[in-house]
Amino acid sequence: MPGAGNDPFSGSSIQNVLQHTISPKIVTDGSTGYVVKADLINIDNVYITGYVYRNGSSINKYISILPTTTDTNSPSSTVGGSVAIGESSGDTTHGVFTTSLGSGAGQDNQGISAVAIGCSAGNITQNAGAVAVGYTAGESNQGTGAIAIGYASGNSNQGLDAIAVGVSAGFGAQGTNAVAIGKSAGITTQGTNAVAVGYAAGSTGQGSNAVAIGYAAGSTGQGSNAVAIGNQAGVTNQASNSIVINATGTALDNTVTGTCVVKPLRGDTTATLTGGGFAALFYNHTTGELCYSTG
Repeated sequence: MPGAGNDPFSGSSIQNVLQHTISPKIVTDGSTGYVVKADLINIDNVYITGYVYRNGSSINKYISILPTTTDTNSPSSTVGGSVAIGESSGDTTHGVFTTSLGSGAGQDNQGISAVAIGCSAGNITQNAGAVAVGYTAGESNQGTGAIAIGYASGNSNQGLDAIAVGVSAGFGAQGTNAVAIGKSAGITTQGTNAVAVGYAAGSTGQGSNAVAIGYAAGSTGQGSNAVAIGNQAGVTNQASNSIVINATGTALDNTVTGTCVVKPLRGDTTATLTGGGFAALFYNHTTGELCYSTG
């Protein structure tokens, strides 16, 4: 065993090679011996054909790094520029500049510039520019430019440019341009351009262009172009083109098309209201404007 400070490679034929590859250092092990520690430096290419080992145990992961090169079949195009880390990650047919990290991430048909991070994220047919982060996020047929962040978010058939953030948000068949933020928001068949924000908001069958904001707002069967704001506003089968604003603390529904429901509103006598500066409210059914009379 060499003494403290001795270089076991000094004067050997491999000293120069080692100094340009692993930069060895002799350090005390804190007891009576010494250990060699090394840092990789000046390495141009690393090829891994088997397992990667750590402390004698296999990490059982695979690494694939593809540099950007000119496509021999199309000189004006480039291929490669992709990184895949994890068993079966980026396994089959992935586009240029893709990133996949995790077992089965971006496994088959990952599109150009797509990103998949997490076990089975973007697993099958993740389209160009899509982002999937989380276990099984964007797992199958994630649309071009779509974003899924969270466990099982945007899991299946997430639409073009759709956004799903939260556990199971936008889980199945989220529509084009739809937005679902919160656990179980827009979980099933969220319509095109629909917006759901809050736990279980717009959870099932939210119609196109509908808006649901708040816990369980527009939760089930919210109609197209409907608006629900507040805790449990329009929970069940809210009619199309209707409005519900709820601050009661309990469920408030509106199943009549073209109507507006607001609760609570304070009630008082006419004399009290008139004397208190209140005026009658008028509504223009053509323009939708609300106004009051000044006299």
